Amino acid sequence: QCSLDLIGDVASGELPGPENTLIEGGGELRIPFTITTSKDGNGAATLELPDQTLELKNNEYTPWITLSYKAAIGFTVKGICRFLLLDQKPHTRMYVTPIQIDPEHPALPISHPTSYSMYLAKKQGPFATLGVAEDTSGLNEGIIGEDPFMQQCQEIHQERETMFFDALERTRKGSVVCVFDITDRVQHMFMRFHKDKRWGALIDDERYVNVLRDLYIQMDELVGRIMEKVDDNSALMVLSDHGFKPFRRAVELN
Repeated sequence: QCSLDLIGDVASGELPGPENTLIEGGGELRIPFTITTSKDGNGAATLELPDQTLELKNNEYTPWITLSYKAAIGFTVKGICRFLLLDQKPHTRMYVTPIQIDPEHPALPISHPTSYSMYLAKKQGPFATLGVAEDTSGLNEGIIGEDPFMQQCQEIHQERETMFFDALERTRKGSVVCVFDITDRVQHMFMRFHKDKRWGALIDDERYVNVLRDLYIQMDELVGRIMEKVDDNSALMVLSDHGFKPFRRAVELN
């Protein structure tokens, strides 16, 4: 979290980035920004970065935005993030996803071959590159709520689907392997709303009681679409990387 300085309707702050290892004692790279809120707090706000201006609407994610951190003369480190304007009145609050390596201009190799991330970014646009891109900490700490978290999970999942079906289409021989981790992320964060006849729910909130059920219906539909793409000479394997044991946890809590 970082604090904002407010003067009138304009809030200013800085986006922290990686350490500047090109200059001794360079410290953390930062990008300044300002947010100009609407007069009534309900209209669009304006986010100004050094090289671009964005319109922010309440509770709507921006697309992936490219950030340029100036490390040294002629050397720029690029990252990507998304912005979510949470509140304008009485206080300005903006959520920023974890800043991630830009797959089109990776500062470090994030794929093999290195050019593969560039190919994907040029074909489908920017996509999440962090190992655990779904911001579970943001939800745990109350920075964002369940709905913004779920939207984040679903959009990252759609990026993963696009990559997978592209690879499936292009691979004529060999194996295509993809990890769809939305079930893991969502179960960890929404199991507390799931009702079971053995113990009910840890948190009684009807809005989220069917999230896990609906997610597995969605994943079953994904398996169906994959089955339509593979021929009779291909083997399709659907595996889980680990089990989930909510009953043990519930017993411990009781």
